[in-house]
Amino acid sequence: MELSLSTRDGFTVAATKGPLDETARDLFREQLHPLVGVKGTRIIIDMAGSPRITSPGIGNIVALTADANTNASRVILCRSEEHTSELQ
Repeated sequence: MELSLSTRDGFTVAATKGPLDETARDLFREQLHPLVGVKGTRIIIDMAGSPRITSPGIGNIVALTADANTNASRVILCRSEEHTSELQ
């Protein structure tokens, strides 16, 4: 999986590319967890580029969201593909 970050209207947009699976773990820990560790950070995860999500991928999203919640930050998921209903 690849992750690209940009800023738009006060939100950090994290666009995913490729399956959201165990390969997301290090990217999330290195790039997203430090951001949500800052109180009030707002991250949008644009999942349009991820055709598939595995159980470890869901775990990465849950861990990021839990970290955000403890720091009064927010994680928003958007643009999941219709076929992202394929969860493995």
